Amino acid sequence: MAAAMLGLAGLQLAGGYFAAQNIRDTAELNQEIADMNAEFAELDAHDAILDGETAAANYQKTVDATQSQQRLNAAVADVDINYGSVGELVKETNFIAEINKMEIEKQAQEKALGYVRQARDFRLGGDVDRAAAEGRASATEFGAITGAAGTALKSGYRGPSRSTDSYNETTTLTGYRGPSRSTDSYNETTTLTGYRGNGGSSSLSGDF
Repeated sequence: MAAAMLGLAGLQLAGGYFAAQNIRDTAELNQEIADMNAEFAELDAHDAILDGETAAANYQKTVDATQSQQRLNAAVADVDINYGSVGELVKETNFIAEINKMEIEKQAQEKALGYVRQARDFRLGGDVDRAAAEGRASATEFGAITGAAGTALKSGYRGPSRSTDSYNETTTLTGYRGPSRSTDSYNETTTLTGYRGNGGSSSLSGDF
């Protein structure tokens, strides 16, 4: 029985260890996934900036084409493009173009910033989950240790020549018995045979 209980305690320890290790391995895998997602988000942020620059460049081409057409129209009409209403139109076109380019770049930066925040959240979440998993793993190991210790204590220990359990100890001692006297724990009875003279007999008995 004791051996079986000790074996069960060993199984509890092993089970707790493997369960805790499984928690740690899962947390490590989840953190790797979180780091990978963070890297993807950072790449998206970089791409957002490039997309904004590309959009701004394409818009500038449209602005340049518009201004070229304005100059052509002014030349055909023999109007100085730098003065008068035509000049005002060109200035207004340039002003609106700059504002639109700034808006394109701003939107790209905001989009990139959103990806950067996602990357930060991914990494932070991975770290928090890893710490929580370590706490669960430690608790699992502690529970296995205490459970195994309790099981081992229930198995008890039996000495080589004494009967002992967790609560009572019983010891039997055998007293010394003399060669011609009968003795127990409470009464001692002694019979003496007296001398018989001339064929008579006498006996004395008493309780001592």
